[in-house]
Amino acid sequence: MLTRIESLSNKYIKKLVSLKDKKGRLEHNAFIVEGERVAAQIPEDWPVESYLFSESREETSFEAYERRAPVYILSERAAARVSGLVTPPGVMAVCRMPLAAPALAFKSEPPLVLICDRISDPGNLGTLVRAADAAAGSVLMTRGCADMYSPKVLRAMSGSIFNVPIIAELTADEVISLCAKNNTPIAAAHPQGRVMPWDARLSAGCAIAIGSEAHGLSEGIARAAASFIKIPMPGRAESLNAAMAGSVLLYEAVRQRAPFKRAYDNRGSVPRL
Repeated sequence: MLTRIESLSNKYIKKLVSLKDKKGRLEHNAFIVEGERVAAQIPEDWPVESYLFSESREETSFEAYERRAPVYILSERAAARVSGLVTPPGVMAVCRMPLAAPALAFKSEPPLVLICDRISDPGNLGTLVRAADAAAGSVLMTRGCADMYSPKVLRAMSGSIFNVPIIAELTADEVISLCAKNNTPIAAAHPQGRVMPWDARLSAGCAIAIGSEAHGLSEGIARAAASFIKIPMPGRAESLNAAMAGSVLLYEAVRQRAPFKRAYDNRGSVPRL
């Protein structure tokens, strides 16, 4: 179904605008992804409510999109009102929020889980999810993290929300319980750490915990950690941001795991598979 919308007072436009806020997203159980490349990444089994195209994309063939969900052609003013970007993309998609089962976070063998503990900066959170996606990991988010469906977080994820099992809004106790139940020890990035990343045991199942830059790890998760890892910084930088620290440790886990480790040890570089 193809529908054109010109007016900013249109009922559906008002609903789409409400999705910019967490309250609206929760009320409608939906969020918006922006950009043709990201919209094309949406898996077949992920429910899409609608596709939104600006008038500048009227020459697009909509047949494939219409087979999946209703298509709306928005006036440039309406597209600008709905978009979270200064320059709206020509394509957006309204997606339903999934209900991820906690067990999915530990489905890989061995599990590689990233714990995001109160990561409130949207850019850091989105980048951490993207790094977990690249490293074939999953993500547990505690309460106090930025909203994973906010436009800024989604932009930083760059489509990884569709690839990574993410369990959000967990308490510290729930994170600890999930890791214990799945026999996955917690390795925490911590300023008091004594273990270097290459000496940490990350080749077996592990959950890498990264705390907020402002407050660090919550006390409960820090207490439950099997090891504290310190990232060496021989340079003059005072610290790494949360996204960089998490990425370093995720890729140390990748390096330690076969077949990557064998390739690294034998040839000095990790192949792109």
